[in-house]
Amino acid sequence: TLTTDITACEGGFLVTIASDVVARGVFLSTEDSDNFFSDNYFDLLPGESETIRVETRLEEADFRRRLRCKSICDAY
Repeated sequence: TLTTDITACEGGFLVTIASDVVARGVFLSTEDSDNFFSDNYFDLLPGESETIRVETRLEEADFRRRLRCKSICDAY
């Protein structure tokens, strides 16, 4: 299970992702929006987290609604 914590920052948001199992190829996206992600397609080990900076013009409510966080395991 992937969990996310979103914090507003200048120019966008910080998204902290964690997993309780190995998560291979974690990928973040937002539907119908032009954003810049500081990192993408990374692996997470159980109990570890990764914080990604997302530059966007979206308001927080829209960003939360549009954010998708998946791993390669979601494809199966």
